[in-house]
Amino acid sequence: MYVYKHGEHNGLELKYSLRSLKNIPHNNVYIFWDKPDWAKNVIHIPMKDDKWTKFKNVRAKYKAICLHKEISHSFILMNDDFYIIKPILEIPSYVRWPLKEVLQWLKESIWSKTRFFKAIYNVFRKFPKGNCYSLHIPMVMNKTKLLNIMRRFWNTLTCKRSLYWNYYNIPAKISPYWDCKVWGDNKIDIKEWQEFFSTNDDSIIRKDVLDVLNGFFPEKSEYEI
Repeated sequence: MYVYKHGEHNGLELKYSLRSLKNIPHNNVYIFWDKPDWAKNVIHIPMKDDKWTKFKNVRAKYKAICLHKEISHSFILMNDDFYIIKPILEIPSYVRWPLKEVLQWLKESIWSKTRFFKAIYNVFRKFPKGNCYSLHIPMVMNKTKLLNIMRRFWNTLTCKRSLYWNYYNIPAKISPYWDCKVWGDNKIDIKEWQEFFSTNDDSIIRKDVLDVLNGFFPEKSEYEI
């Protein structure tokens, strides 16, 4: 399941993400919102932009996913910049750190004045003994439960994964890594045991990042022309 918005790189991240699906058993692939012209064999649910902020726009798309009759009761929630880099039978449930510890780390970092810090703080206020699940990895979600989360926490849904996992108290293992996303010009450091990898709009156009992705996924997938 993807929520995808056209960007400047013509879905380059999505292309590699779709290639990475060879590493996980799955059925239909749904793409909500936009679809690149190179994509095929996916179920596209086109959606218009609403005249809202970016985050409210995305929330509306997730609500549409939850209400869509064709979507299975449980589904894998992907982002276009998530890559499954080794074969696995199912998506594991990982927790980052306790929210309290993540907040302390954020306070001492460049993230202290960001929207992310505020979002994590809002989750912490609701779940002071909770955990942070912002890891940039796929997650399995139940659409009835996700819809309930959206209705209860509409104004703080930027951390929907942490809200979902803490509200339903879903068991999870401590993540073996802090974050699998390569930001901007950050160094690539992929461990032998690592299951996931992620990029952003800046890092995806780096030659070394593309070399890594082409190394993992040199062949076209069934989802591209």
